[in-house]
Amino acid sequence: MTPEEEFKERAKRILSGYTKGAKDQSGNEIISIFLRADEFVIYEIESKNLVDSIRIAIEPWTKEDKNGRESNYFKIRAKYIEVKGLLYKVVDDSSVKSRIAPILALAINGSIEEAEKQLDDLIKEINTVYRNQFRNRLRYLGTVLTFVAFCILLSILTYNLNLFHCKPINRHLIFVVTAGTIGGFISVSRRIRQMVFEKDVDWYLYLFYGFERAIISSFSAVIAYFIIQSNLALGIINELSKPMYGALVFAFVAGFSETLIPNLLIKLEKENS
Repeated sequence: MTPEEEFKERAKRILSGYTKGAKDQSGNEIISIFLRADEFVIYEIESKNLVDSIRIAIEPWTKEDKNGRESNYFKIRAKYIEVKGLLYKVVDDSSVKSRIAPILALAINGSIEEAEKQLDDLIKEINTVYRNQFRNRLRYLGTVLTFVAFCILLSILTYNLNLFHCKPINRHLIFVVTAGTIGGFISVSRRIRQMVFEKDVDWYLYLFYGFERAIISSFSAVIAYFIIQSNLALGIINELSKPMYGALVFAFVAGFSETLIPNLLIKLEKENS
C-alpha cells in the first residue's frame, strides 16, 4: 500500500468512528451527526456550553487537501463563531444547528462567498426572530399583568370600602379570582423564556392569548373555591380558624398550575364512578 493510500485509509477509519454515542478524538460524547461527507463530519457533542456543542472533524484523503480544507474553514470561522454566539437567542437551537452544518460544508468545499452570505442571512434571521419573540412575550405577559393589576385594584377597593358586605360570596370570589390571576402571572413569568410563539401572526392575537391565560387562571381559582366550599375535596380547609386564607392559597395554586384543577376533576369523576 502506498503512503497516499495509507493516508486515505487512515482518514476513512478515523471518520467512520464518528457515530452517535461514540467518543470523538477529544473524548467528548457524540449525541448527533449533522452532516457526514467523505472527508469531514459535522456533529454535536454532549456539552453544557451551547456554543461549544457543534464540532467539526476534517480528515481529507490527501495531505494537500487537508491544508486546503482546513484553510477554507478558517476563512469563515469568525462569522461561524458569531452565529454560535447568537444561539442563546434561539428557542429551537437544534434546528439552527442543522442549518449551520450544510453552510459549513459549503465553506470547507471551497464555496467561501456563498457560505458567508448564508451565514449573514442566518444572523439577520436569528436577530429578527428574537426581536419578534421578545415583543410577543411582552404583549402576552403585559396582558396578563394588566388583568392582574385590575383584579388587585378591585380587591383593594372591595376590602377598604367594604363593598358587597351583604353578599360575602361576591367578596370572596373577587379575592379568589385575584389570587388565581396572581398565580397565573407568576407561572407565566417563570416559563415565558421557554414559550414558543408562532411566526407571522398578528400582534393583537398575543393580547388575546394573554387574556385567555388570565381567564383560565381565574376560572381555575373559582372552581377550586367551590370544590372546597362543597367539601368535595380539600374539605379540611373549612376546619381552619380562617378558612378563607386557606381557600386563597389553593386559589393561587390553582391559577399557578394548569393541571391541578383538571387532575382534581378527573379524580372526582373516578370517585363518583
